[in-house]
Amino acid sequence: MGGPEDEHRWRDTEWSQDLPASTVRRLACDAGILPALLGSRSEPLDLGRSSRPASPAQRRLLRLRDMGCVFPGCDRPPAHTEAHHIQHWADGGKTDLDNLVLLCSVHHHDVHDRGWQVRLDHDQVAYVVAPERLDAEQRPRYHRRFEPRWRERAA
Repeated sequence: MGGPEDEHRWRDTEWSQDLPASTVRRLACDAGILPALLGSRSEPLDLGRSSRPASPAQRRLLRLRDMGCVFPGCDRPPAHTEAHHIQHWADGGKTDLDNLVLLCSVHHHDVHDRGWQVRLDHDQVAYVVAPERLDAEQRPRYHRRFEPRWRERAA
């Protein structure tokens, strides 16, 4: 006891037997318990498929990350936006920060009804892609508030 392998064990079982973390995860899964990423105040940040709407904690982080509607040229502030699932909830998308962006109502409809796509790059910066009928090259389009960050990466 006390070695590095012990940090991956669960100790307080009713029968005083150590269990590997993989066993605890399997038991939790079998019981329908979903893992959650928690914020500093024990607020769930990644909700998986347990809830469709973004939690208040997720909304706070989205406001900090996205700073409003992520659609290029839009000036709608966070208070006038909706949390959009990049991979739609109906198609198995999760309510996790890496699958959510803020969009105003107009641009939310552009995504759902007019073929625009929203994505996050490897730095979690949102960009949009126009429908192929409007942009055959499918170029990423960043909001101007993110331009300094993505131009630095391209250089």
